[in-house]
Amino acid sequence: MPIMFAETGCDFCRKYWTHPFLENRDEIIKLLADPNWERQARLYQCNKCGAYWDNPNGAYPEGLTKEEVEQFYGIKNS
Repeated sequence: MPIMFAETGCDFCRKYWTHPFLENRDEIIKLLADPNWERQARLYQCNKCGAYWDNPNGAYPEGLTKEEVEQFYGIKNS
């Protein structure tokens, strides 16, 4: 089950999600995978804390566990 916004990541990456026009946003929150069309979402990861973010089309971003990242996007974590 996705993790709520306030419980995901660090203050740094949450700030970049809530302020999308901040400089260097795409370097801090990196797109990791092609969209998952079943979920209608894209996977991002914070370069500072390593949190995984699921950004559903038309909804607020949510955190994902490593297990969910593997299940939904096929990315294996070490």
